[in-house]
Amino acid sequence: MYINMMMIGSLSIDPAAEWDRFQNSPLRNRFCCKDGKWLIGAHHPEEKYWPGFCEATEQTALLSDPRFEDDVGRREHCQELIALFDEVFATKTRDEWLNLLEAKGLMFCPVQGSREVFKDPQALINNYLVDFEHPTYGTLKIPGYPVHFSAARAGTQTKAPALGEHTDVIMRRIGYSEREIQNLKAEGVIR
Repeated sequence: MYINMMMIGSLSIDPAAEWDRFQNSPLRNRFCCKDGKWLIGAHHPEEKYWPGFCEATEQTALLSDPRFEDDVGRREHCQELIALFDEVFATKTRDEWLNLLEAKGLMFCPVQGSREVFKDPQALINNYLVDFEHPTYGTLKIPGYPVHFSAARAGTQTKAPALGEHTDVIMRRIGYSEREIQNLKAEGVIR
């Protein structure tokens, strides 16, 4: 079973996010692989997937370890488990792991950077990325609208405004005179 989770841009790990990783099960977590690429899993109920996960990662000794025999034990010892699996996942590339995990019916998928997402067939087929005609830059791929409606078109209709493009209109609407607007521009307060 393959699920598709995408992240546009790179996965950055800040201290708060790292702490969060060590509070979650290895079956609902993300791991960095040998090639520096990440994968992520989402499994519930964990009991169903724990044996296959241990087999796929060649950690079958964990199946007979009383600390990890159930969800409660794995939660109590999650920091230890995540540290162990960080080492395990660092031994193979992301694609190698994805093949091994998928063969056991596990739901792991790549965390993709923008370059990967732009080439991902599933992202393109599902219109996660769409063509947009920009008046200055021509045809661009941009994120598609995540919700589709039967009777209405949703999505990007116009380009983002240039810096200061609507300043005068907005300033007039909130009560500034032309002279005040020009003075604020001259002072560098607005553009």
